[in-house]
Amino acid sequence: MRVTFELRGYSMDDVRTIIDLALEYPGEAYFIAETIRSSSGRWPASEVCDSDDVGRLTRSVFDAIGIKVIIPRTDYLIRRARVRATTGMLTPQQFEFAATLSTDWTGTLDEMVETATTLRPALAHAR
Repeated sequence: MRVTFELRGYSMDDVRTIIDLALEYPGEAYFIAETIRSSSGRWPASEVCDSDDVGRLTRSVFDAIGIKVIIPRTDYLIRRARVRATTGMLTPQQFEFAATLSTDWTGTLDEMVETATTLRPALAHAR
């Protein structure tokens, strides 16, 4: 596996394959991450930042694979939540709540967005 990634830079198809493998085989995710991280392949940085694909990973796998070198996890989550707010999928209040959650969020991007949309209206009524 390492030879495949050492000889060239990654494409987004490669990134999606890495993510799919890590999700399909969670027991092997850290082995996959180590193989990827120790290769000399280059991540397609702007595509990674502008895609929800790496948001499918938990914080631990995101960090282990080395994506945090391109963009810290919290920054990535806020950036992707902002896109959802811009497209109307999150209200401004839900976006702010998602941004607050992002600091310590260990789950996926979709789980964070779902939590923000579920809990933010409940919090508004609790006051």
